[in-house]
Amino acid sequence: MRYARGKVDVLTRNTTWSLSRDLGSEITFVGVFYHEGQGFMVHRDTSTLSARELSKKTVCAAGISGPQNVRVYFTRNHMELGLKEFLDTPAAVNAYLAGACYALAADPFQFYAMRAGLASEDAHRILPEVISKEPLSPAVRTGDGRWFDIVRWTLFTLINAEEAGVDSCNVEAARALMPTTFSSFWTWTVRPASCSGSARLELSDHQPGRKLRGDL
Repeated sequence: MRYARGKVDVLTRNTTWSLSRDLGSEITFVGVFYHEGQGFMVHRDTSTLSARELSKKTVCAAGISGPQNVRVYFTRNHMELGLKEFLDTPAAVNAYLAGACYALAADPFQFYAMRAGLASEDAHRILPEVISKEPLSPAVRTGDGRWFDIVRWTLFTLINAEEAGVDSCNVEAARALMPTTFSSFWTWTVRPASCSGSARLELSDHQPGRKLRGDL
C-alpha cells in the first residue's frame, strides 16, 4: 500500500472510518466529511424492487467491509446468499455488467457515478435499502501531529465554506471577511472567469514543500 510506504500524505476518497482500521493501521482519521451506506443495484429489466427480494441471488461485492456487510444483512434477514468477492470495485462492476451476478453491492454514490458513465444509464435500478453506516474520513499517518492539524482544519474550512455558500464565484469576497488568523494561514487561488471551476485553498510556506489543496 503506497500510503503505508510513505508515498502519500493524505488518504481521502471513500475510506470508511472503522474500528479495525483505527486500531490496526498506522493511520489516524481526521474527521467525517460524508456519511454513506452500502446498498444494492440490479438491472432494471428484473422485477426486483427491494433488497429483501435478493435471497438466493448472486451478489458481487468488493473490498473488505463490502462483502462482510452483505453477509450480515443476508444473515440478519434469514436470506440465502450467493456471494462473489472481488479485490476492487471496478472488477465487481465489470462482473455485474457482464451478467456474472444478479446484483451489485456498493455505496450509492458509486452507483450514481457508474450509471452516469454508461450508455444505458436507465437500465439499472438502485434499490432503496441502505444496509450499513459508512462514515467517510480523510486519514494521515499516525505520529505526524502537525500534519494532522493542517488536514483537519482544511476539512473544517471546506465544510464551513459549503455551509456559508462560498464557492469559486465568490471566494475572493469571502476571503476579505475571513479572520486574520485564517487569512495568514491560507493562500487563496481562484480559476478565472468560470463559476464551474474550483477555488483552491493552498497551504502557505508554514510547511515548505507540502501543499494541500481543497476544491470548493
